[in-house]
Amino acid sequence: MTIRRRLEMYVFPDIGDKFIDQIATEDLLFPFTK
Repeated sequence: MTIRRRLEMYVFPDIGDKFIDQIATEDLLFPFTK
């Protein structure tokens, strides 16, 4: 939740958390979660 949270704020600062959870889940952030 730390790296993913930071990535969301960095890549999508204006987009809401709901949108991020819907599209940018483990599918897109798979290589970043490790």
